[in-house]
Parts: sequence; C-alpha cells; structure tokens
Amino acid sequence: MNKSNLDRIVEEVTARTLTGTVSVAIEKMAEEIAKDILSDEEFRESLRALTRASARRIMADLAAGPLA
Repeated sequence: MNKSNLDRIVEEVTARTLTGTVSVAIEKMAEEIAKDILSDEEFRESLRALTRASARRIMADLAAGPLA
C-alpha cells in the first residue's frame, strides 16, 4: 500500500527527532565516560604524551613548506 504524504512527513519528522534526541543522549554518556577515564592519572599522562607527539608532527609538517 502506498504511503500518504502525511505518513511520509510523520516518519521523517519522527526519525529526525529521535535521531537528534538519541545523539544528545549518546553525547552525554560519552562525556561521562571521558570524565571517568580522565580521572585516571596514568591515562591522562599517556593522552598528554600522544597529544604532544601529534602536535610536534603537525608543527613539523607546517614548517616543512607550503601546503599541497
């Protein structure tokens, strides 16, 4: 059976709203997990070292010459 325009609108809006709401919930959960993980000093030191190494590579690339 063919869906009416109203049926399609209801499905689209419902899907968009649910996606947005679930996305917000996932973002909040990820923030909570990140806070828990970052409370581990050993992990924080590893993350800091990784970030520094990445920054050094980026700076070396920038200093190497013009962008492609």
